[in-house]
Amino acid sequence: MEALLDVRKDNRFNAWFLSHDMSVDDAETIVNLTEEMESTDTALLEEAATIVKELNKALDKFELSQLLLGPYDKEGAVINITAGAGGTDAQAEGRYAFGNLFGEKGTHRIVRQSPFNAKGLRQTSFSGVELMPLLPEDSLNVEIPEEDLQIGFSRAGGSGGQNVNKVETAVRITHIPTGVIVRCTASHSQNLMFSIAV
Repeated sequence: MEALLDVRKDNRFNAWFLSHDMSVDDAETIVNLTEEMESTDTALLEEAATIVKELNKALDKFELSQLLLGPYDKEGAVINITAGAGGTDAQAEGRYAFGNLFGEKGTHRIVRQSPFNAKGLRQTSFSGVELMPLLPEDSLNVEIPEEDLQIGFSRAGGSGGQNVNKVETAVRITHIPTGVIVRCTASHSQNLMFSIAV
């Protein structure tokens, strides 16, 4: 009960307390009544405990909703886990997948006893976790100013075909502010390569 009363003083929870104020007052009144009574009324204490338990559940739910207020927290997520020499991509869908996984971004250190080590020594492994939100289709229309792009064409390498090493069909686009480079060589059509790269 004291924890709930302490939280009441925190301004971030004003809206929550406005909607649950009656229940908090009820529980506080019951506790004060039982303290003033000469004998202990277990029914009243059980009622107060039930109210406090429900308030704690509601408060936990509210706190979680406040943590997941980021612009992409409601979206699904694409998670890439790179362990040692390779990586594994996974797609996580569901409510607040990105928000719940956001704290997992970065480098993870794993210390374990290897079953393959004859001496039973501990081994340390590292893995990298990258996370990107799955964006809705309507949010994918991004306007990039043409002056921010450096566009170049080159000859595509590879096996066979009459145009290989003769016609510049490969497209390379550099986003100047970020330094991100996209190179596309999958087709023999320069126009198709340009539209894919952009």
